[in-house]
Amino acid sequence: MLSQARSKYDDDRLKFLAWPAEARPLEDAGADLVFMSMVDHHLAAPDKAAREIHRVLRPGAHAFIRNTVSDEISSYPYLKFFPSIRAIIAHSLHSRAEQDARHTAAGFHRTARQTDWHEMAANWQDFATKMALRADSFVARLDN
Repeated sequence: MLSQARSKYDDDRLKFLAWPAEARPLEDAGADLVFMSMVDHHLAAPDKAAREIHRVLRPGAHAFIRNTVSDEISSYPYLKFFPSIRAIIAHSLHSRAEQDARHTAAGFHRTARQTDWHEMAANWQDFATKMALRADSFVARLDN
């Protein structure tokens, strides 16, 4: 993903870094934006990551955290095909309330929340093709 981002944006003002969310190699108040997409449920120490994100942001800067939540498990379209995935998802995801509490404790105040729904595939055949790739981290944990 980093190489794709770097190839799309040739701008000296942008830096794309890959480091653990719990230990960012940035100075205090050194970032204008933290953008995390579908990462929260992979963090080993989400509370520590939230504090670290807050530490590296300049006053008035923003954190944009895009992730699914346990409150929406029933919306996963593959539940009816892979019933055992429900437990994997429930164990991995945090609720909105848990995320809010974590970020509030780290010093954030939420300015917005939005739920976006997107189509994963145009039809069931396309969906099956995508699921066979195991690009979804929950599907990847299913046994054959």
